[in-house]
Amino acid sequence: MRKFSRALTALVLLSTALACRRAPLSPSARDAGRDGGGPSVGDVPPGDILVVDAPADMPADAMADLAGDVPTADATDADAVDTGAVDTGTPDAGLSMCPPGVAPLDVCGCGCCGEAMGRACYYPSRGETRESIPNPIPPPTSCATAGCSFGVRHLCCADPGARSDAEIVCGIDTSVEDWRKFTLTRRIGDTCTTLELGTNAPTLPIAGPPGFAYTNAWRGPCDGSKPPTFAIGGLGQVTPGTTGQLFQFPRYDIHVVVFFDSGTGVAEGVRIDKDDVAVTALCTSNPCPTCTGACALDATYTFTTSGGLAFYRNSTVLAPPVSYVHIQRPEAGTGAEMSCAPPFPACGGDAIDVADVMTAVSDPEVRDAFERSKGAGTTPFYGEDHRGGDGVAFQIQRDDGGGFLIGAACPDPSPRPCMPIPPGLSRLLSLLLALDQQQVAADPTCAFRRP
Repeated sequence: MRKFSRALTALVLLSTALACRRAPLSPSARDAGRDGGGPSVGDVPPGDILVVDAPADMPADAMADLAGDVPTADATDADAVDTGAVDTGTPDAGLSMCPPGVAPLDVCGCGCCGEAMGRACYYPSRGETRESIPNPIPPPTSCATAGCSFGVRHLCCADPGARSDAEIVCGIDTSVEDWRKFTLTRRIGDTCTTLELGTNAPTLPIAGPPGFAYTNAWRGPCDGSKPPTFAIGGLGQVTPGTTGQLFQFPRYDIHVVVFFDSGTGVAEGVRIDKDDVAVTALCTSNPCPTCTGACALDATYTFTTSGGLAFYRNSTVLAPPVSYVHIQRPEAGTGAEMSCAPPFPACGGDAIDVADVMTAVSDPEVRDAFERSKGAGTTPFYGEDHRGGDGVAFQIQRDDGGGFLIGAACPDPSPRPCMPIPPGLSRLLSLLLALDQQQVAADPTCAFRRP
C-alpha cells in the first residue's frame, strides 16, 4: 500500500484527486482535563505493577526514589529508550516521550478498595508528567471515617509513531433521532478501533469538527464477537475534508491517536490517521457494518478504456475470490488476443492487494455510482468527455449491471454540462491504474503489455 501511495502521485490524471494535508498530532483545542476517568476493562490483565501512592507535593526526586529511581527521558540522550513518540509540534520533541520504565500512579485518596478501577492519561506532549498528577492524601482522621475508594490509575500516553499508508479507515453515520453522531473506524485484520464523534458528553481530549465536538473511542473484534475495550485517552483532531463536503457523503481528515490500558505504566496507542474519509449514509442496522477490508472480492469488476485511437484495447478483470487477469485485444488490424494472470500479493503488505481494492470499491460514493447506474439507459459519465477529439475515458463495470465512465476533470467554469467526479471515484481510478502497473511489471508473462 505504501508503494501505491507513491505511485498515486504519478498516476492521478484528474484534478479532483485529493491533496493530502498532513499535519502532526497537536494538542486539542479544547481543555482536555476530562479523559475518561470511568472504569475501562482492558484486554490484558494487570500483572505485578509497581504502584506508588504519594502526596501531591512530594518533590520529583523523592518520587523517583520511591518508584525505584525511574530515570527521566532525555531527548538528547542517545541511550534513551524510544517509545515510538513523534514530533507533536511542540518546541521540545522529547516531551512526547514516556520515561523509560515509568510506573502507573494510582490516586485513591485514603486508599484503594483493591485494584484501582478507573483509568486516565497524562500526556507528555502537553507537558504533563507523572509527578504533576494531583494526588492529595487526606489526614488519618478523615480516612478513619472515609474508608477506601475505587481509585484512578494514571498511565503515560505518548504518540505511537509514524502513520501507515496500509491502514483501512471508514466512516458511518450513526445518528439517533436528534442526537447527531458518526463513527470513524480503523481496521487492522479482524480488529477494529473506532472513534465516535457526536454531541453527547465529552470523554476524550480530541477536537471534533463543527457540530461534533465530543468524542469517545473503543476497540475490539470487527464482528462484535467480544465486548469492546474503551479508550482511556486520546489526542489530535478531526476536521472537514478539503473536497468531500461538496458531495453527497461528507468527508473528514483524521489525525488522531487513542490510548488503551496496557497493564503497564505506558498506555498502548493506536493511530487513526487518514485524509478525506467518507461517512456513509445513516446506518439503521444493529450492529452497523464495519470496514470491509476483506481479502476477497465481492463481485467481478472490469476496468478498461473507451475512445482513443490505438492498435490494442487493454482490459483488466478482477473476479472472486482473488483473481486478476489482464487482457490485450487487437483494436485495429490483425493480431492475437493475449492475456496474463499474475497473482495478487498477500493482504496486509506494502503492495496493492485485494483488501485495498475492496476498500476502494466500498467507498460510499463508488457504491452509490454503481447503484445509480443499474438499469440506466446510458452509462453515466463523470467529468468532461474528450473522446470526440481522440481522447480516452476509463470505464469501470460490475457484473450486476452497474458501471460508469470517468473522463477529465470538469473545467471551472464549464462551457457545457459536466458532472463532477466524486473523490471516491477518483481514488478508485487511481488505485486501478496503479494496480495494473504493479501487476504487469511484476510478472514476465505480462511482457506483451510493457512498452
